[in-house]
Amino acid sequence: MGALVEINTDGLAKLAETISFALGGTARGEREMADAKAYAAELEAKTNNKIALIKAQGEDALANYVAAKESRKLRNTVAVIEKAQSHFTEGEKVSDEPVDEGWKNRFFNIIEEVTDDDMREIWGRVLAGEIKRPKSYSLRTLDTLRNLTKEEAAIIVKAAPYILKGNALYKESILSTEETLILRECGLILDEGLGLAYCWEVKEHDTYYTTLTDHLVIGLQNDSDNMIDIRPNVYKLSTAGREIFKLITVSDKDKQNFYTMLAGQFKEKGISHVFIHTLISKQGDKISFEDEGIEI
Repeated sequence: MGALVEINTDGLAKLAETISFALGGTARGEREMADAKAYAAELEAKTNNKIALIKAQGEDALANYVAAKESRKLRNTVAVIEKAQSHFTEGEKVSDEPVDEGWKNRFFNIIEEVTDDDMREIWGRVLAGEIKRPKSYSLRTLDTLRNLTKEEAAIIVKAAPYILKGNALYKESILSTEETLILRECGLILDEGLGLAYCWEVKEHDTYYTTLTDHLVIGLQNDSDNMIDIRPNVYKLSTAGREIFKLITVSDKDKQNFYTMLAGQFKEKGISHVFIHTLISKQGDKISFEDEGIEI
C-alpha cells in the first residue's frame, strides 16, 4: 500500500497527524508523517502477531477469520481517509486546535465498518470538516450517521435542497409524509411541539432582506400599500440534522427549483419581486451582501 497522505498543505499535515492515531502510529512531527504507510504497517504487524498467536494454539480457521476481518477494517478506514483527503485544497489553512481524542476514537471505530462508497464519501467529509474546524460534528451526530441505512441517506439527499437558514426543513418540500416521519425517527427533525416559526414582515413600499442559506440572502420587495407577513412553514432541525445536512451537496438545478417555488408562493401573498444575493458576512441580525442580486 502506498502513502495514504501526501503532505503539501497545512490541512493535509493535520489529516496525517489525525490518521496516525487511527492506524496505530505515534505523532512524530508533521513533515515526518508525510508517508502514513508506516502507520498502516504498524497496525498490520499487530494483526499478524495476533494471528500468529492464534495459529500457535492450533486454531487456523479462527486465525484466517481474524485476518480477513482486520484486512476489511483497514480497507474501509483507508477508503474513508482517501475521501477526506479530496476535501483539502492547496495552501488551505485549517485550525491548529487538535481533534478531540474521544471523537477520534468514536470516528475511527465507526468507519471500520463502512463499506458503501456513498457513505464513505459522507464520512470523509465529516473527517475533513472536523480537522478543519474541531467541534463541527458532535458525538451524537456520529452515532446518528452510523445508524443510517442507505435508504434513509437517500431521503436526506432528497430533502437537502429544501433546507432554510441551515436549521429548518421547508414543510412543503417534495417529501412524502412517510419520508418526513423517517427523518424524525432518525433524529434529524424535531417534534411539532418544538417547531420553529419564521415571520418575515415586509413593510409597504420596502424590501426585506434575510438569510436564506449560509451563503445566500433573499430580498422580498413589496410595492403595495400594505405590510405583508411571510411565514414559511418549516420543521426545526436537531443538532445532528443541522450538521448532517451540511454534508450534502445540492445541485444548482435543485437549488434553483426550490428558490423558484419559494418565489412563486411569496408572490401569491403579494410580494412584487424576489431577489437572491450572495452573502458577504453576518453578525447577529446584521447582514451584508453583494448589491447586485438575481431576480427569481
